[in-house]
Amino acid sequence: MTTILRLRDESFSVEDLSNAEKLRVERSLGNFIARTERGQIGENVDSVFRSKRLDCAEYFSHSDIKSFVAMTGLADTVDQVSQARHGHQLMEYYKSAPWALSFLGGYSFREKLERNIKNSKIRAALRASALAWLPRERIANFGLNLSKDAPNAKVHGLVNRILKDRVEELLWIPPSAPHYPLLGPFAANPNFAKTLLFSAWAMVPRALSGLLSYEVERRLQKRKGSRPKYFVEDKKRSVPLIRLEGKNALTGWSLIYPSRVLASTPLVHGDTTLEELLAQRSLQFGDMLTSLYQYESEGPDDHNWYVYAGMLLDHVSGEGDELDDWKDWLQTEQAILTDIGRRKHLNEILTSLEQLLGGQKTLGKMPNDLADYLALLSVAGPGVCALRMFSGLWDIGVADQLKAAVGVAFGALTLFNKPESIAVIEKQSGTRLKNSSQLSSIWKSRKILNYCAHGGFQAMVDEYGHLLKGNGLSAGETSDRFAGVMGFQTSSVTFQYLGHADGKRHLTPLNASLRCHFAVPLGIQSATDDKQLVRVEHIRDGFNSPFKPFMLNSTSIGQEGLDFHWYCNRVVHWNLPSNPIDIEQREGRVNRYKSLVVRRRATEYAHSQGLDLDQTGNSGDYWEALFSAIDRLSEDRCSDLTPYWHIPTGTAQIERLVPMMPMSREESRLDEALKVLSLYRLAFGQPRQEELLCNLVRREFSEDEWGKIQCALVINLAPLKQIISINQPAQ
Repeated sequence: MTTILRLRDESFSVEDLSNAEKLRVERSLGNFIARTERGQIGENVDSVFRSKRLDCAEYFSHSDIKSFVAMTGLADTVDQVSQARHGHQLMEYYKSAPWALSFLGGYSFREKLERNIKNSKIRAALRASALAWLPRERIANFGLNLSKDAPNAKVHGLVNRILKDRVEELLWIPPSAPHYPLLGPFAANPNFAKTLLFSAWAMVPRALSGLLSYEVERRLQKRKGSRPKYFVEDKKRSVPLIRLEGKNALTGWSLIYPSRVLASTPLVHGDTTLEELLAQRSLQFGDMLTSLYQYESEGPDDHNWYVYAGMLLDHVSGEGDELDDWKDWLQTEQAILTDIGRRKHLNEILTSLEQLLGGQKTLGKMPNDLADYLALLSVAGPGVCALRMFSGLWDIGVADQLKAAVGVAFGALTLFNKPESIAVIEKQSGTRLKNSSQLSSIWKSRKILNYCAHGGFQAMVDEYGHLLKGNGLSAGETSDRFAGVMGFQTSSVTFQYLGHADGKRHLTPLNASLRCHFAVPLGIQSATDDKQLVRVEHIRDGFNSPFKPFMLNSTSIGQEGLDFHWYCNRVVHWNLPSNPIDIEQREGRVNRYKSLVVRRRATEYAHSQGLDLDQTGNSGDYWEALFSAIDRLSEDRCSDLTPYWHIPTGTAQIERLVPMMPMSREESRLDEALKVLSLYRLAFGQPRQEELLCNLVRREFSEDEWGKIQCALVINLAPLKQIISINQPAQ
């Protein structure tokens, strides 16, 4: 300790330090004490975190002050009338959420306001407090720009940090190991990841989830011309993009059918562009289509070719068993379904397919772009990609592969039929799909396929499938999980706004709802009954998938016992916890086995080492081959943390984000919390000694000098390193 304190003296040189005492302590204690914390047995473990204080001063405006004044005016009146005191909480409300009065459901302030709502003083104060309530009329026509109009500097900073570079157009997290350079919003956001936000206040998860999801919807609207209304029923918000029923065209079934011929041409990881890849495959399938001339007849282009070409190619290529399994699936579905429209489609496909194979029917002329369409299906068709994934990851029969792949494909269709997804297609195409029946089915199918190709759909399902298999799920369970998370149900949060109730002349708080899909709340303080537990599990599964929600806003319920590491690498401390130990609990949720950071560092390592994992002989599981290769190349590692828990090199990091309000106490509280945290670890024998040194020394050193200090003073009692310490001579 004397040596540590001497380091505070500017005249004391780092070069004068000796590691003799450190080695003596290690030799004395090494036979009795073993410490196995990650920082002790892994290399550069703490480098995986990047702390960033989000300075919100630049976003602070006069509207923030006006909103606070409006809120305090009402609060003072409520306190006066109800003989209560809420003044000490108002600043926390104000810092926690914009339009805080709209999200105080369950708080005593709201209860006292409603109890005295008919008081004349309260009514007068309500009229004067309009700026502190979320304006429903501006939400209704998407006229409220959260990044400019929210009276809260922290929200401005958060929105500008998370919602940038066309993030609103993403339907899944960009894959960690794409087969080719991604395009569109995925190219603009190759490192985008999910965000886990913690707050001490129950109002924050509700407010932020609803507001950020609204902002995503707003950014997907047309900049000019008429806009749709926000407050409409889901079924009226949009018409499904693809319908596989009734009088609708059959083309959408091409997205479902898992053609083995189309899947048999593998995708390899490389620098070949998507355009080049599609051109190569178009030539390949153009040649193969010559074998189907027997099913073609004269006449106009027949769009049914888009549906049946994959099936017929399977037939002529000797994949008869696959086609028989498909026909069995069609018959089974037709027998158990009650939907007359869907049964009509199934019967039409089954009947036409049998007639084609039996020579009793032909199709019209092949469309000129059929080879191009098959190329696109082979790269990004949901059914084809799912079949490729299941055949590579699970040792199951072809019938089970087909059934599982079809389940994933239907899940993808559900994903693209969501109103939020349709809005993405509308923005990218510049076409309103409100009357989608006027657009050809092949046009809509192409839009879906193009989006899947741009976003690396195959790499995405391969990565998620690997994680699910590693978690013990069977192929059938994996298919169900895909379908479940792709169909993640939009929830809602209630907010209050000032308005006139029917027949009333006085302003009063009224209820309305905000949809939650981009961000969702996890704010239940006690999940003890079955419904709450199911809800938490449902949210966890959705957040631990590549699909939305992309942001989880939680209270203390999410900081212990729940893992959120598969697709998240940003932790936001919205309110610093009263107990500094909670900081470590929160961040531990995303720093775990095969986390997103680990997988992204693994792909960086593969590129730096020139690893070719697509060679014949490797298993169909790219990620298993990747981790095994890194494992073999890391034989000199000091522990088994590498490569599954930690990879020492790479640019991917976990971001610790702490928004700071102007002139707030948060900055000093954060410094104090980190000091307490280091002392806590020391008291329980679990120190990050580097942090402890920083807190005790209180002197600026260069990175090289800190390295020398740590080498001389940090005690390592990890068994794996004892032989190094024992044999190392004192310096």
